[in-house]
Amino acid sequence: LLLKALKWKVSIKVKYLIYRNRFLITILYHIDVFMFTKFLCKNYLVKTWLIAILVINGLEVLVMQVGRAENFVLSQQPLTTEATEELIINGTLNENSELFENDGSYFQKHTFTGKAGEAITIELNSSEFDAYLMLIDPKSNKIAENDDGGENNNAKITITLPTTGTYTVIVNTHEKGQQGSYKLSWREASAKKQSLASATELNEKAIELYKQGKYDEAVTLLEQSLKIMKQLLGAEHPDVATSLNNLALLYKTQGRYTEAEPLYIQSLDMRKKLLGAEHPSVASSLNNLALLYKTQGRYTEAEPLYIQALDMRKKLLGAEHPDVAASLNNLAELYFYQGRYTEAEPLFIQALEMHKKLLGSEHPDVATSLNSLALLYQAQGRYTEAEPLLIQALDMYKKLLGAEHPYVATSLKNLATLYQAQGRYTEAEPLLIQALDMYKKLLGAEHINVAISLNDLAALYESQ
Repeated sequence: LLLKALKWKVSIKVKYLIYRNRFLITILYHIDVFMFTKFLCKNYLVKTWLIAILVINGLEVLVMQVGRAENFVLSQQPLTTEATEELIINGTLNENSELFENDGSYFQKHTFTGKAGEAITIELNSSEFDAYLMLIDPKSNKIAENDDGGENNNAKITITLPTTGTYTVIVNTHEKGQQGSYKLSWREASAKKQSLASATELNEKAIELYKQGKYDEAVTLLEQSLKIMKQLLGAEHPDVATSLNNLALLYKTQGRYTEAEPLYIQSLDMRKKLLGAEHPSVASSLNNLALLYKTQGRYTEAEPLYIQALDMRKKLLGAEHPDVAASLNNLAELYFYQGRYTEAEPLFIQALEMHKKLLGSEHPDVATSLNSLALLYQAQGRYTEAEPLLIQALDMYKKLLGAEHPYVATSLKNLATLYQAQGRYTEAEPLLIQALDMYKKLLGAEHINVAISLNDLAALYESQ
């Protein structure tokens, strides 16, 4: 097993009492956004190997739409508003509008009759709230949604209708309790719009594959999407910057760091030029580049970028926002890697509490924060505090993401690490084997996570 691990150039450096070696492992983290990493720590105490697989989740943005319910039970009558001959509807969201119970945002519904194969563009514009747009098909399934596809904070959907029937457009806000007037319009899409819609669809499919851990397939779709975007929009456009960011993230996830870095830098520079030096997308790019540097052990380069992203998000989004929580977690993780535990702990705790408050007690981001705090406790030898957090994170990932997912595999490894550190080898072994098998199945036999898992298992056998 060790020879197999060494095939992937997994190196081991020994010190007298303790030595540490870091490796990348991929883990999903989603806000609007998604993010990853892994930290491998080995302790040599006398002649006993104690393996600690420390997974701390860096928060890296994979631009995607905020998830809403997959189905809607459409109520009695859509709101009647003023429509012009140009298919423009003017309306207002206020306290008399319907309310989504899950996030406290107001919404209104409008219907139109569409034909299968018809390509249309729907736009929602408002100067008074951050627009969010959804499209429901005749069978009450959500088939499209958009947050900032239009200019500024406006939303836009371009789609080829899949069937003939009555469609429902949901006018919504991105944030809880927002109100104000809006203009809703729909029209036949041009050939260019249809091609852009195709690129968007490729991006959305790539996101789904990414969430399933199918990274190779996701990369192929993102490369196609980027090519279409450049052809239609030119080399410098906010959507091109987003596509560069997404592709860089996938390259990083595959361990292709030298390919990821120039794409991240190009996306960052483009966003600064097109959107201004202080913009949420610029903050995300700073965060992503910092995460790449951290993964490569370039900590002195990563820290100022993380701090800059955190400060920008606080200024632009407010002190209590999921992106701010993500930045807190990232900075805490960096401090953890550097052994700055007293600085890391309060940031981890703050990120966890913020995630619970903003996203609810059961959310993948909450599981990530639980995992991060548990690994900090484990590194400090606080095993009784770490174990319940690791078990809670594992159960939450299984419930939210399914029993077979890369995050579940990593959580299994984390719990096995804790058991090894306590000498509970018979409990650790089946968890490591299960994680190894899951990585092989989901990521392929020659993925770095498989190499690391082989190394971990060999170390466990050596310790016995």
